[in-house]
Amino acid sequence: MPYAVDGRATPHLLERLSAERDRVERRITELAGTRDRLDSVITGATRNLRTGRPCRAGPSEPVRIPARRADRVEDDPLGAARPGNGLVAASFASRRRNPDVSVRDGRRLGEGVRVTGVREEASGTGGPFGRRTFMASAVLTAAAPVAAAAPARAAGRPEGTASGCRSVAQLLAVPEDGRGVDWLREALQVAVALELATIPPYLCGWWSVGDRTSHVARLIRRIIGDEMYHMGVVCNLLVAVGGRPRITDAAPAYPGPLPGGVREEVNVYLSGLTRPFVHDVMMAIEAPEAPLARGATTSPSIGHFYDDLLRAFRSTAPGLSARGQLSQRIGSDVLEPVTDLDGVERAIGIIKEQGEGTSSSPADAFGDDHPAHYYAFGEIYHGRQLRQEEDGWRFTGAPVPFPDARPMARVPAGGWPDPPRRVKDLLDRFDTAYAKVLSTLEAAWADGDARTLGSAVRTMRGLEGPALELMETGIPGGARGTYGPQFRPPRA
Repeated sequence: MPYAVDGRATPHLLERLSAERDRVERRITELAGTRDRLDSVITGATRNLRTGRPCRAGPSEPVRIPARRADRVEDDPLGAARPGNGLVAASFASRRRNPDVSVRDGRRLGEGVRVTGVREEASGTGGPFGRRTFMASAVLTAAAPVAAAAPARAAGRPEGTASGCRSVAQLLAVPEDGRGVDWLREALQVAVALELATIPPYLCGWWSVGDRTSHVARLIRRIIGDEMYHMGVVCNLLVAVGGRPRITDAAPAYPGPLPGGVREEVNVYLSGLTRPFVHDVMMAIEAPEAPLARGATTSPSIGHFYDDLLRAFRSTAPGLSARGQLSQRIGSDVLEPVTDLDGVERAIGIIKEQGEGTSSSPADAFGDDHPAHYYAFGEIYHGRQLRQEEDGWRFTGAPVPFPDARPMARVPAGGWPDPPRRVKDLLDRFDTAYAKVLSTLEAAWADGDARTLGSAVRTMRGLEGPALELMETGIPGGARGTYGPQFRPPRA
């Protein structure tokens, strides 16, 4: 059968091209699996160099392999779909209850569970680079103060507010005896907006990196997975108290403030990965409570907000329903329904510790070898890994080379002005897909349907194609840099 007739493509040609594309997709999936196995080996080798721990289990460290289900496909939000990574045992909750579970879930976004024989250790017994630790102390004296620049902000709803909600300052001004279930629902909706707001800038930074195998690219990729997991957790908590996540309404415009008025000095903008972007956006978002880490401010921090949210759960003790909550592997974490106050405390603790941390020493670690997000971004900014010196923790460890990155310019307020037709088409394609991601995520929690969540994940993976095309397209008229995605919210 001919591929073309009178210069026109035939259905046979389209079938052949589609079959070839499917073959390429399968090969990409195979290569992604190989990449993730190499990531696991690199993780073990890095841990060995940092801590001296063996890369594999010794006789005294038995390995328990979690059961897997082969009856469904688990999706990596930024990679290929993989069959059979459903986790039946060694869940997130059980690992928090039992720190001796001998399973390490290789902290790379998109990996299945990796068994390295290194035990999850109780707080205070692990190595100093555990991701679920704060890692405060004297390192703050080595960090440059985080005070974000303040370019023009996007027009839209009032600055620092989540749609239909009071600001965090207004919520925290409510007396504790007035913080009932309605207060919890409103606060959790703000939390949804906060977690969502971090993902687009981090994606732009990650997409811009040329070498995805670099240490920096892997750090950012892992953090994106954490933020997606955090958003899933707060959506589950909101459903548990009878609410419904409004994800489309929560999407912010860039540049602009963080939702809820937290850290009002921070202006979140979109650009490719540069040191100023790492400092002014990434580190500023994740900065811990300690005042030496950032400029003094009177606005509430994300950690302060979550502390009060947890206190409200404890004082209100609401009934928590599992109906409508979702269970899903998100990156290297397992999202599970939260049905009791212990689960609430674990969930909020993980969000705090993975991001800005707690208030304990750097030596208090769970032993998973990853710094909290603020310190991971600090390693990128300072170009050195965090290391303990005689006088405290400082960025004086092994070099962290800053990677070559596509020179995506900062997206201006209101989006790119008068883009060429091809760029406009790419922007429309991206924003249409982004709007679909948001609406599908909202539908997933509205219906309690994990399959709908999987559909949102697959659509999200498709964002990278037009994003990279934009990042490869120079801005005309003598302007420096390239275009990039603007993550325009549907209502804009």
